[in-house]
Amino acid sequence: MNLAKSLKRYFLPKISKIKEKSMVIRNCFVLLSKKEVARLKIVTLAQLILAFLDLAGVIAIGLIGTLSVYGIQSRSPSGQLVWILDFFKISDWNLQSQVAIIGLVAATVLISKTLTSAWINRRTILFLSNRSADISIRIIRKLVFSNLEQIRIRSRFENIFAVTTGVQSITSGVIGTVINLFADIFLILIMFFGLFRSVPSILKINSPAYKWTGIAFISAISI
Repeated sequence: MNLAKSLKRYFLPKISKIKEKSMVIRNCFVLLSKKEVARLKIVTLAQLILAFLDLAGVIAIGLIGTLSVYGIQSRSPSGQLVWILDFFKISDWNLQSQVAIIGLVAATVLISKTLTSAWINRRTILFLSNRSADISIRIIRKLVFSNLEQIRIRSRFENIFAVTTGVQSITSGVIGTVINLFADIFLILIMFFGLFRSVPSILKINSPAYKWTGIAFISAISI
């Protein structure tokens, strides 16, 4: 009973804090139209798809290490490695050629992912900046057509903050961060389960890194 009460006392404030933050985030998205929210969903989906390219690149690098081990031990490849070599039609090639081809594939995949991600982030920043300007215009119009008593409810500095820094904090600060955070969490999950399914030996080496990365995300959310 004492343990249950202690856990309840510890987790209830954190849960309530997370609920408050989720309400704030939801209110930020209310400022966007349905069409704009749909565009952000497409951007998020594109970033999620790019996570699979990261997984493919990491697996390819792991295959290079596995091939090197087989070459040092003077053994023939076995298991899933044989299927992959047959898929690329390089099973009959020598070790150096196989490593070169897989390395080229890994470099191409990772570079393509990086360039595509940079282009998507640039377009997202531009999109959020335009939305920030539109929201600021709407607030200014509302202030202009309001009577003096409504304007005096808030101070001059509060109105200036709402039109400038406040709007930017909502679009680039909250909405942009939520999209990137969601994509990064999905990337961690894809890497973890993908490596667990394909190359368990790599996962055993990298599991502490995934563990502490997940803890860091949870800590950042609960702050």
